[in-house]
Amino acid sequence: MPYEIVEALEALVSELSPIANELYEKVEVLAETAESVDNDLERSVLIEGITEQLNLACKVITRLQGAFSSTNENGTTFIEMLDKCYGVGTIGITEGDFETLLNSEANRLDGIGLNEVVIDLVLHQMQEAKKKLMSDQPMEDANNILNVIDTTQKRICHVAEQGNEFVNSSPIPYLRAAAGCVINVCVVTGDALTPFVVQDPTLKSYAIAVKSVYSGYNKLKEHGRKLLEGIQAFRRRRLRNYQFRNREND
Repeated sequence: MPYEIVEALEALVSELSPIANELYEKVEVLAETAESVDNDLERSVLIEGITEQLNLACKVITRLQGAFSSTNENGTTFIEMLDKCYGVGTIGITEGDFETLLNSEANRLDGIGLNEVVIDLVLHQMQEAKKKLMSDQPMEDANNILNVIDTTQKRICHVAEQGNEFVNSSPIPYLRAAAGCVINVCVVTGDALTPFVVQDPTLKSYAIAVKSVYSGYNKLKEHGRKLLEGIQAFRRRRLRNYQFRNREND
C-alpha cells in the first residue's frame, strides 16, 4: 500500500484546512460589513485578505491535484487505490448510524484542521441531505472525484488571478461559493483518506467514508456551479466596462 501518497495528501489537506477557515471567516465578516458606509479601510483590508487566501488555496489545491495523480513505486495512483478500497457495493445506514456518521465526520474534520464554525457548516449540509445519505449508494467513482477537484482548481485559480478586482466587484454569494469550494475540497479529500488513516477500519468505517465523500462531493459541485456563475458575471462586467470606456474615448 503506497502510504507515502496517503501521507502527502493528508499533509496537504491539513495545510488547506486553515486556509479554508480563514477564507470563510473573512467572507462572512465582509458580508456583515457590506452595508456599512464608514468601512472603506476595513473593507479594503478584508478584500486583500480574501484575495490572499484564494491565492494560497490555488497553490495548495494545485499540489493536491498533483498528489492525487502521483504514483508509487508500483505505478499505483491514489485514484486507483480508492477504486480498490471502496469496492464494497452499495451501502445504506440506519437512523442511529446517521448520528454516528455526524460524530465521526466532526472528529475527522477536526483532525485535519477545520474549525468549529466550518465543521458545523459541513454537518448542516449533511443534515440537509440526510434522506439521500441514509439510502443505499455506492462510493462515488474515484475519477469523478478527481475531475471535480480539477475543475475546482481551475476556478479557484482563475478568481485568484483576477485579484482584488474579482473580490471587490462580486456579490457575497459568489465569494461564499469560492469559500465553499475550498471547504469541500478539504471534506472530500479528508473523508476519502479516512480508511487509510484509521486503525483497523471496519465496514462501518467504509460506510461513513462513502456517505461523507458523497455529501462533500455534491456540495463541491453545487458551489462550483455557483462560482462559475460568478466568474461569468465578472467577465460580463469587465466587457461592459471596456465597451463603456471605448465609447467615452470615441
